Amino acid sequence: MNFRLPPELDPQNPLFKMLPRNNAREDVAHSYPASAHKTNSLIVQMSDTSIVSDALSIAHGTVEHLKIGSQSVPSRADIPTLIHLAKEHNVSVHLGGGIVEDSIANNLKPAEIVRGFKAIGVDTVEVSNARNPNSRRKIDELVKALKQEFKVIIEVGSKIKTAVRENEFTDEMKRAIDAEPHRITIEGSGSGNCFIYDESHNIRILLLTRLLQLSTAAGKKDATIIEAPNELQSAAVLHIFGWNTRLANISLHRVSDVNEQRCRAMEEIPESTKRQNLLETVYERVQQHCKSCQHCTLEEQLSIGIPGNILLSDENLDELIKYYTQHGWKRRAPLIRTIHFGDLFQELQ
Repeated sequence: MNFRLPPELDPQNPLFKMLPRNNAREDVAHSYPASAHKTNSLIVQMSDTSIVSDALSIAHGTVEHLKIGSQSVPSRADIPTLIHLAKEHNVSVHLGGGIVEDSIANNLKPAEIVRGFKAIGVDTVEVSNARNPNSRRKIDELVKALKQEFKVIIEVGSKIKTAVRENEFTDEMKRAIDAEPHRITIEGSGSGNCFIYDESHNIRILLLTRLLQLSTAAGKKDATIIEAPNELQSAAVLHIFGWNTRLANISLHRVSDVNEQRCRAMEEIPESTKRQNLLETVYERVQQHCKSCQHCTLEEQLSIGIPGNILLSDENLDELIKYYTQHGWKRRAPLIRTIHFGDLFQELQ
């Protein structure tokens, strides 16, 4: 099954008729209701600095943040220019969380980090603990200090490619929610190959389902951002979790494509709610099974990545929930092995 988004909206899509035929890609955001605005967070790569203004113009108000990584710009002298361009479009600029991690690793105190960010001129700060895990006490102290001067984004997840541990990410998500930041970002990296993605860029859909379940229960889903740097990742996330889900690490040249994906997903609001409910049911069944099974661990199941094009098929999701509803992870006979979550999707391919 090979899914690829068409270069333009399907002419049969009612939203297509609302757009100027000669400039559909650039004007796609004009068909959004107001609640759709400010749902994209872009990442600036080193070669992109000269096209920031054009990209933000094409985005038509759908960009909330412009993220500058430590390797994004040739020199610090370029940052004021980027901040100026962003402010012209009412977009906030923040430096990537890796810069905060480096500051902590260099033993800078919270007050010193605050002064540094103020000197640069950004109004939003991302705090992450993804590369070199620092003590929770240090992170908590820094977040408290930064919130007095900036809007704070807390990133949940790790860039370290180890097994996903349910208790660790659950606690981290809850701590992020309790800190009441401006936004919570779920780690996916700029290349889309860690934490909620496996090394092959497949989506660890049960892990992502659980994280969003926690943020939704706390009333923070609208404040939660999912890093989705490639085409199938963003398409699948919007298809399952809703057209107005906040996305991050969108490169400047992809903003129009992502807005097209949102328009396609906009017509599926009841269906996306159903998909989320189905996956939450699957998570509960997997969790129950792993508690009683000597051969399965929840960490292993949460670490399984599913290709984006598979997740874009409602038929596959229906088959998945049907299987677990009927069999509930129980062995039907000694010689018939349990079909695990990942194995089932392999069969569906």
